[in-house]
Amino acid sequence: MKSWLERLAASSLFVATGAAFAIYVVGIRVLNPFDISWLGGDSATGYLGWAFFRQEEHLSFPLGWASKLGYPLGEPIAYLDSLPLVATMFWPFRHVLPTDFQYIGPWFVLCVVLQFYFGYRISKRLTGGHELSALLGGLLFMTAPPFIWRSVGHFPLASHWLILAAFDFYLSTTQRISRGRMVAGGLLCFVAGGVNPYITAMVLLVLFAAYLRWLILAGEESKPGRPARVLRAALGAGFSLGLAVSALLIFGFLRPGESGGYAGAGYKIYSMNLLAPIDPWDYPGLLWNRLPISPYQYEGYNYLGLGIVLLGLAALVWRPSIVKGLFGRGAMTGWLIFVVSLLLALSLKATAGSIILYDISVPDVVLDALGAFRASGRLFWPAFYLIMCCVIGASYAAFGAGVRTALLLALLVQMFDLRPMHIGVHDNWARASSAAFTNDPIWQEVGRKHRHLIVVPAWQCNKDGQDTPGGFPGYWIFGKLAADYGMTINSFYAGRNSPKQLEYFCKTQPADIERDGLEVDSAYVFSSAAPVLSTQTRGHFCRRLNGVVLCSMVDGQHGIADNVMKSGQ
Repeated sequence: MKSWLERLAASSLFVATGAAFAIYVVGIRVLNPFDISWLGGDSATGYLGWAFFRQEEHLSFPLGWASKLGYPLGEPIAYLDSLPLVATMFWPFRHVLPTDFQYIGPWFVLCVVLQFYFGYRISKRLTGGHELSALLGGLLFMTAPPFIWRSVGHFPLASHWLILAAFDFYLSTTQRISRGRMVAGGLLCFVAGGVNPYITAMVLLVLFAAYLRWLILAGEESKPGRPARVLRAALGAGFSLGLAVSALLIFGFLRPGESGGYAGAGYKIYSMNLLAPIDPWDYPGLLWNRLPISPYQYEGYNYLGLGIVLLGLAALVWRPSIVKGLFGRGAMTGWLIFVVSLLLALSLKATAGSIILYDISVPDVVLDALGAFRASGRLFWPAFYLIMCCVIGASYAAFGAGVRTALLLALLVQMFDLRPMHIGVHDNWARASSAAFTNDPIWQEVGRKHRHLIVVPAWQCNKDGQDTPGGFPGYWIFGKLAADYGMTINSFYAGRNSPKQLEYFCKTQPADIERDGLEVDSAYVFSSAAPVLSTQTRGHFCRRLNGVVLCSMVDGQHGIADNVMKSGQ
């Protein structure tokens, strides 16, 4: 009974602390599963993926397939950052959940809680099992700047706890890896594969290093023998890779036969700058402000925070001999994680401030393959958390029992240093609004009367939706209308678009409309009058409304209104 009560108290501590910090960072409205009034940007498109997927009457392959989104081709919600694993878990309850239900905010709470928990487990291993030191170390992991910064809108990418869980696995693999541990590692990869491909790649890197570390550290006298250990390590790594790939396929991130399905533009641009670990970006720190880094390298935001920097320097000054530990046999795989993460994050064009260190040219086929991870700056996260592990471990080696005081001081400095970022994120969501002009009654009538909503040009056919009806937020303006009324829609905002989709929505579909005219069961939204004037309206009433041209079936009215003709375009 005592053990059960202790576990309950510990769980309550992690949940309460994590939830309180989540509220402090993003505010209560984001965490309310029945509030969508704050949605915008990537969070809005993530919600739309769920809103369309929950309308599916039957599950199909891949899980998370939404047939009414990107109609008539359909779209996996994985590309909308809709957390397909989580969406699939909620899908059976779609008919009992409220219309405005969203799981994006609650997922962030879970991420904060698990970030604290696995940070605690890692810190406990690094500080000799001291509970208070482990809790303080866990809080430092929970407040890690790259993790918190993702709450500005990239909530699936806030799943850093999966990387920490992989490091917990890494630190536990010294003398023996049981079958249970191998299964746990594989399941971790499967969960990551249902969340985000970037997270999956980083989890795999840490787990591969863990199996290699086990081979290196296990002595000759250890059982099983070396050949058997090599076989077990290969099986474990292969099992993890197999489950990761399986999850990416099952949830739609990988699409066999869909060339370029996960490739995207921007590689070498959305990279990490070598100064990123000491750059507070747009949030001034206690001692220094933003460094001369390209504004496009925001994806490489990897600020360590003044607390971690000072803690590492203090440990090094107090006990310089701890440096030797970085070059022991057990550190080899750590260096592997660090170097691979750093090189991947820097991309083939490495920069330090405004200085270009190198820019490697490769064949287009290689560049296209690397485009699958175009925002390469994110790939530094394993190295980032490895640095945190080293700093916490070094502080214990340097200060012994005094590590608790050192960690507490580091945490206080960290919180004050990151206060501008916390305020910025909180204020961002406090001001956010999901309001759209399609909430007006005239647009709601359009939703009730039509099966299909066709936007011309579709959002994905323009750079950042600049020329599409409604501009950049057009994917939300019309996507929410379609989702609310069970309509299909051709226009959407996804992280990746296949050549097949772009060919159809940007060329074939507009040509078909111009040739065949407007369909009776469809409502059309055009960004200009030109396509309307050159097509057959076939009973639709076309008028300029809210800065767009709307063609829909209206009782007693048809043809083209004067305000469209006088628009000039």
